[in-house]
Amino acid sequence: MSCMIAPPAGHGGLEDLPLSLDALDSLSRTGLEVMTKLLEGREQTRLPLQQFTGAASRPDHRLFYLTILAPEQAGPDGWKGAFYAPFGHFHICGTVQGAATDRGSVSLTAETRLVVGGRDLVTANWTVVGPDERQLAPNHACLLESIEIGRSGPHVEEDIRRCIARHAPERASGTPKAVVTFQCAVAAACLIEAIC
Repeated sequence: MSCMIAPPAGHGGLEDLPLSLDALDSLSRTGLEVMTKLLEGREQTRLPLQQFTGAASRPDHRLFYLTILAPEQAGPDGWKGAFYAPFGHFHICGTVQGAATDRGSVSLTAETRLVVGGRDLVTANWTVVGPDERQLAPNHACLLESIEIGRSGPHVEEDIRRCIARHAPERASGTPKAVVTFQCAVAAACLIEAIC
């Protein structure tokens, strides 16, 4: 079985909501430090990044807390963002980059990692293309362009690949802050459990 951790009974449910202001501040501070390091040395877009902290939903609808950096809206030259979400003794983090393509759609690249004890245990990058905004809803769709698994950790690499293929395209549309949040949720599903 390709499973790293199962949450203890009684944890991760609605009884854990909401967080105290001190806990939210701590999450924001720690996350900002990690995300700033992830974005250092990368070519930056001219768009100002804002930090957002709160709860989001994984693809299986379980809630988790995260903090992100993202612009309010996409610019003509694209945009970059980052995310951080702690899960006990480990965390997931990564960057997300969106850019317009010559096909009238958007190319979205996520570089993600699961970090335990200061080292990368699982790493995966993926690129999604779409949607074509000229299409009418509900015919908006995204297409997976590539997946690269750098480290599979305790998982079967193919399980991570299938999980990314299942969830990354369906969570690649919206404003930059929504897309960064959605892709963090994909990373939470695919890097931690790796089972859909």
